[in-house]
Amino acid sequence: MTSAGQVALIFFGVMALLAATGAGSEGNVGVAVGGVVFGVGFLAFAVYLPTYERESAAWAAANAEAARREAARLAYEAAPKCPYCGQPNSWREKSRTIVRQARAFGMVERLEVHRGIYGDPQKVKEIRRQERVPVLTTTTRVETECAYCRQTAAREFTETREDFSPEPPGAAVTAQRVTINLPPPPPQIVHRCRYCNTAYPEAARACPSCGAVF
Repeated sequence: MTSAGQVALIFFGVMALLAATGAGSEGNVGVAVGGVVFGVGFLAFAVYLPTYERESAAWAAANAEAARREAARLAYEAAPKCPYCGQPNSWREKSRTIVRQARAFGMVERLEVHRGIYGDPQKVKEIRRQERVPVLTTTTRVETECAYCRQTAAREFTETREDFSPEPPGAAVTAQRVTINLPPPPPQIVHRCRYCNTAYPEAARACPSCGAVF
């Protein structure tokens, strides 16, 4: 099947040969020779074009396969392996058990972001404050198993978070200092009254000091 590229090359080759024929009949030997050379070149490339496209596609496919194999090799080398059989990515979680939970009181740091300080919406003021809150420390035992050699291993993870749920009867609470990174609350936009320069929140409809209506 002739492609669009072949049709274009054949067209240019025929036009070059016709131009060479016209130039030869007029005695212009140089133009005639050039037209023949270009015409034959266009026609020869039109014949070779399908082979060139097949070779280019095969070369691209070979490069893609080589890149895929190299990525697979690097992933295999970087993947965590079983210390017993050496298979990569073979560990699967078998069970997860809560070993113990301890309630306590800890200190958390909160961050408040205020925008629009002194009437300038570009100015930002950050206020950091500490709160004493109830926290729950949970120790979880995770057991994993190799999918090939069936060897098992276990690790314990500890997580501390705020917990305002009701305490179960008889729960022992101890005091300890815990630092928890909490996401900052959404910024509060503060404006200034144009008449008395009193700060007011964005949701206010009137100044709390002079009563000006916005």
